[in-house]
Amino acid sequence: MVSADRQKMNRRISLSPLVRGTILFAALSALTLLAVSFLSSGKFVNAELSRFSWPFAPLLLFLAAARWFLDGQALLELSGGRKATGITLLRAASIRLQAFLASVIIPVPGAATATHVFLLNREKLTLERAAAVSVLRTILPLFIFILNLPLLSLLRSHLLTGSLFPAVLRFITLPLILVCLAALVLFLFADKARSLIRKTAGLLLHRCRFGGNGISRLERILLDGTARLGEAFRDSIGHGGSLLKAAGWILAAYMIDYFIAIGIIWSLGARPPLALSLELQFLMRPLIFFAFTPGGVGIWDFTYGGFFLEMLSRQPVGTALLLWRLLLTWIPCLAGGIILLRKLGRNVDYRAFFGSAAGDNNLDGVQSEETNGSKEE
Repeated sequence: MVSADRQKMNRRISLSPLVRGTILFAALSALTLLAVSFLSSGKFVNAELSRFSWPFAPLLLFLAAARWFLDGQALLELSGGRKATGITLLRAASIRLQAFLASVIIPVPGAATATHVFLLNREKLTLERAAAVSVLRTILPLFIFILNLPLLSLLRSHLLTGSLFPAVLRFITLPLILVCLAALVLFLFADKARSLIRKTAGLLLHRCRFGGNGISRLERILLDGTARLGEAFRDSIGHGGSLLKAAGWILAAYMIDYFIAIGIIWSLGARPPLALSLELQFLMRPLIFFAFTPGGVGIWDFTYGGFFLEMLSRQPVGTALLLWRLLLTWIPCLAGGIILLRKLGRNVDYRAFFGSAAGDNNLDGVQSEETNGSKEE
């Protein structure tokens, strides 16, 4: 039973930032969708829906659901497996859906990672273990993106002689892959990276007359981050190859995302080369990953708008982008929202966490004994 004091606290915690974030994302997403559709074809989306082949709908919906269970399996592998944690695949998928929703509607960097930590901590993982798993889940895609290096060489002839979109994609992808390689080095040699950070910060503090507080603050953030990377890596090595298995599950989820986009193209009557469709999406994925806007608004839309324009004629691009957003963003957000609303209505800890994460409440100290590693009833 929830005490009367906790019920009063529950009522005081405002969730208006979550509502504002949802409205802001929906409005920006709709405007961007209309802009991409109009720029590509001169028509708005509702004029093109008749081209969709409805027999594809059940398959696309099935794939859109299945990718979250693969994603959840990756989280389970990183957490230690069902036997060690008691977390079911369904609960792991629901954690991923709630974290995805947080990344879309909470305008705070690291919202998804913080949500992972909070939810995993409630599933009997210690706070340290939950943080390690969350950091690993955040950075694992960086290692997958390194596979794009051989792809660039395989696609070299098409990217150089093809249309504008592949050429721009090649220009943008190479720097992003280099960032991923740098992250890999940082991940594997975290202790040496910490030493380099200290030396660099000391040199800057000695040479710079201004900005000392900012340099010191950045040094602390980087040192803390690299320490967590090192701990997460050593922890994962001790769990029987869980890192490699999780990377495989994440890659499988990405592959389903790619086949969803290809299925959308097929449902609109086009049959582009399968290999080229997959290769281009592999190169596009780092752009999706590094998007800094809520739900990737604008960046995701123009990236996949360019892809659909490359694979389709101009007319159905708006419909393709609408279906892609529906299957890979809006339906998952709706599912995560339904799960979250059930929790928010009956649990003060959820309201405290998501209310403070959204920036409307100063509730850093609000934590019940339930969140200290005990599973929710």
